Amino acid sequence: MSDQYNPQQAGNSSYSNQNASYSDQYSQPAGAPGAGQQDPGQTLGIISLIASLSTFIGFAVIGPIVGIILGKMARTKSREAGLPDNTLGKWGFILGIIFLILGLLGIILAIILGVIAAGSASYSSY
Repeated sequence: MSDQYNPQQAGNSSYSNQNASYSDQYSQPAGAPGAGQQDPGQTLGIISLIASLSTFIGFAVIGPIVGIILGKMARTKSREAGLPDNTLGKWGFILGIIFLILGLLGIILAIILGVIAAGSASYSSY
């Protein structure tokens, strides 16, 4: 056991320090996302996309509004954690805006058609 080389005992402690700095040089910085780090906005992104797509099951205005809000929150949380943009949150946000505009246009069109139908019905009764 005594004839094994140990750099600490030989007074060469720079050997272990060089190895430590070499391995640290190629490791990720402390703030960088690691392979095991999970996106904190991932769940909000999924819920955002589902809420935006809930337009097709009858939530014409409420679903897209929730999708827009949660999509923005998901993207913000991901950026604050130093991760790239949250894709599901981005799509929930974009689709929420599109579906909200389409839903509001549909409501306006329904009101206009209702007014036209009510006006033509009153003329046909005379």
